[in-house]
Amino acid sequence: MDLLIIGRSRNTVDAAVERVRAAGFSARGVTTDDEALAALDTGEFAHLLIGGGVEKRSRPALKEVAGRHGVAVHEARRHGRDVADYLEQEVYPRLRGA
Repeated sequence: MDLLIIGRSRNTVDAAVERVRAAGFSARGVTTDDEALAALDTGEFAHLLIGGGVEKRSRPALKEVAGRHGVAVHEARRHGRDVADYLEQEVYPRLRGA
């Protein structure tokens, strides 16, 4: 699978997953650290997108497990952009290898 998205807002995560899939990529969204860590341990993901609302204390463990599985980590920095613009400008190019 292309992308695992972790965020704290179910609505935002679901909207991001829907848009990523509509752009032709595979994605799964989760809202808890435990879900994300279990998903990463499957070895099925190439990229991890950590949403801006994910607490600083959660990030080291997510990054460590992602690194163990060779998963590229991206930390969302929307800077006021909506989800669609952020994905188009920042995430899709990374998924395409640009």
